[in-house]
Amino acid sequence: MILIKPELVNTVVIIPAFNEASSIGDVINQLSTYGPIIVVDDGSTDGTLELCESRGVTVISHESNLGYGRAIKTGLGAASELNYQYAITIDADGQHNVTDVVKIYELLEDGFDLVCGNRQSFPRLAEQIF
Repeated sequence: MILIKPELVNTVVIIPAFNEASSIGDVINQLSTYGPIIVVDDGSTDGTLELCESRGVTVISHESNLGYGRAIKTGLGAASELNYQYAITIDADGQHNVTDVVKIYELLEDGFDLVCGNRQSFPRLAEQIF
C-alpha cells in the first residue's frame, strides 16, 4: 500500500516563524496537502508575515519578537480555541522532514498523548530539560 499525503483529520500544523521569509514558503507548500496550517509570526521584519498571508494560511502575528516558546504557546492556544484535536509543530526553516507529520499523527491516533521529536545536534536548553 502506498500512503499519499492524507489530510490529517482534526489536526492543525503550527509553524512558529521569526524572519523566515527565505524558507517558510516552501515549508507551507509542502505541508498544505496535510490540512490546515497556523503560522505564528513572531515579530518578523523580513516579509515573513506578508508571505504567509499571501499563502492563505491562518496567521497570528506578534507585534514584537517574544521568542520560540511564546510562539508555540500562541499557536497551541489558537489550536485549542479552534477545537482541533491534535496540533503538530514544524519549524519554519525547513530542517524537519514534513512527511513526519503522518508518523506523528499515526502515533497520536494510536493513543499517545504527546509525541516529541528531537534534534541530533544543538538542542535548545528547553529540549534538553524536557
